[in-house]
Amino acid sequence: MGLLVQPGHSLEIWLDGCLRKRRGIGVGTVIHVWTNVELHWEEHRLVEARYNLSSSRLVVTVNGTTVLQAQVAPTPRRRRDLASSGGASV
Repeated sequence: MGLLVQPGHSLEIWLDGCLRKRRGIGVGTVIHVWTNVELHWEEHRLVEARYNLSSSRLVVTVNGTTVLQAQVAPTPRRRRDLASSGGASV
């Protein structure tokens, strides 16, 4: 799984080299993106990411449990690069 913070103020979730969700800036300074992931044994995970534009803070949760908190600068990458590499790591 990969997350990409685009300089144009969008946040993307990539899984197995495929773009699962993309959100741009809306009202406010926090971009919120989420996707459901169904594993092979029918177990579901809700992956959520929130990026605060003013503080460059990224918070990622899986089923409500925080798995990552970090300062992240936007990274310009082409989608083709992400698809061939299997996603971007944070």
